[in-house]
Amino acid sequence: MSYVLIAIVILVVIFAKMALVIIPQSETRIIERLGRYYATLKPGINIIIPFIDRAKEIVVLNRGRYAYSSSIDLREQVYDFPWRSTRCSTSRLSTPSRLSTRSTTCPTPSRNSRRQRCVTSSANSSSTTR
Repeated sequence: MSYVLIAIVILVVIFAKMALVIIPQSETRIIERLGRYYATLKPGINIIIPFIDRAKEIVVLNRGRYAYSSSIDLREQVYDFPWRSTRCSTSRLSTPSRLSTRSTTCPTPSRNSRRQRCVTSSANSSSTTR
């Protein structure tokens, strides 16, 4: 009789351990109930139903390698992009009866000048903006 009681207590403790999910700050988890989206768990202590609810495995980029993880990192991630020269043009419809086209050309930055000069040309007038 005492062995059965000990086994039941151990099962209850294991079930309680599986039901309480502690999520660290700046992370979150997606919970699926029987394979369908159920909830998004926020940081802190959360309660789920073991064997029915499970965390969704997602593919994450970690140190340049792809891996499966059940938690989503919410911290800001910084990516480096190679520098490119920019050339922008804008077309605008001012009124339904009149079509005005403006194009803006931004020159590539030079090493000696700190302020960039943007030249704007319009069908009606031409102006220079600093």
